Amino acid sequence: RRGGAMAGHVRIERVAAGDGRTYASLGDEVRVFYRGTLPDGAEFHAVQPGEDGANAPFEFEFGQDGLIPGWTSAFEDICQGEKVVVHIPAHLGYAESGYPDEDKPGGYAIPPNTDLKYEIHCVEIIKKRAKKAAPPAEPTAEELKAIEDSRAAALLASMSTGAPGSGKKGGSKKKGGAKKKSGKKRR
Repeated sequence: RRGGAMAGHVRIERVAAGDGRTYASLGDEVRVFYRGTLPDGAEFHAVQPGEDGANAPFEFEFGQDGLIPGWTSAFEDICQGEKVVVHIPAHLGYAESGYPDEDKPGGYAIPPNTDLKYEIHCVEIIKKRAKKAAPPAEPTAEELKAIEDSRAAALLASMSTGAPGSGKKGGSKKKGGAKKKSGKKRR
């Protein structure tokens, strides 16, 4: 374990062990199922697998903006495959601003200064260095035209200077040509 059970004042209860090796680093992609509840047990949000496995896990980039500080702190100490219950104090959650309820104008899904509890299953951590690079983009028609124009200009320039392969005489004015090799081997 990296940060200890109280990493960043977040309390982590271990429910099921993970691989014990794969922890998130800055920029890694993390995939989780979770259930978030308030102190009274009311669920405010969940991403859970369906009975048929149809639901996709929640994905986030570790260290990105937009996550509550308590999640970042907790995931420093949660490994791939692990199931945990994370208790996040209000100041590492939504703090005094809370989280508005879109269905109740002026109401809150998470009231200000509320501690949070998350049941989390860390399904997968995809290491940043293991991600495959995207294939190079196909050149646009404009880029292809620019390449074609530059090749044509280079060919015309080589023809006017008498460069090798241009078919024009010019280039080197050395006399005598290349030396013939003798049949003797050098030692």
